[in-house]
Amino acid sequence: MSTLQVGQYVTYKGVPQMVLAVDSHLVSIINPLKGNVKLAVLPRNLVPMSLPLVPTKELHGIKYLVTGKNCIMKWAKSDPHYKALVA
Repeated sequence: MSTLQVGQYVTYKGVPQMVLAVDSHLVSIINPLKGNVKLAVLPRNLVPMSLPLVPTKELHGIKYLVTGKNCIMKWAKSDPHYKALVA
């Protein structure tokens, strides 16, 4: 399997998921259509999808995923972190 990346779309048990984090043994994934249910799974159980990566922006050494709606951590548009990430 190729190296998985943060922001990559994969399928897990036939369900589309998005990669949130990759460590030495597990991959954290979330179904972007179903809410905040995170799973930690073995990389061998994931099938990469041929979709573009979700864009990421870095702020204070942390990578944030930026969706098409710029929904970042559900912060208010007045939040300084939100403003820095969408700038």
